Amino acid sequence: MASLYGYITIAQLQLYSTYDYSTIRAAYTDTVVESWITQAERIVNKIKGQTFTGTIPDDVIMATTEAAARIANNQMALDKVEGFERVELIDDDLIFMATPKDSNFYSYAVARDDSSL
Repeated sequence: MASLYGYITIAQLQLYSTYDYSTIRAAYTDTVVESWITQAERIVNKIKGQTFTGTIPDDVIMATTEAAARIANNQMALDKVEGFERVELIDDDLIFMATPKDSNFYSYAVARDDSSL
């Protein structure tokens, strides 16, 4: 099984997070990790207001990877895996990460130097 949109792979998520999820807990199979990635893809699509095919923009890949890592972290915290605590899933940082750097939103935020955007 692959994630629904195919923005990132399990290997990319594991490289980013530095965890091999199946070694943390046997229940974290490839199918489970792909479902986390699909959830992340849907979150990013919602933030972006569209879905992507073909060449996936770098900002979408980065935001999807970060969102999937947060989902994985929260699942491990929920499962009481030692060393993991719940984190905010969607915050300003994730939204900013998903915003292309050539957009008006980014230019406005940088010009104002307003990290609350």
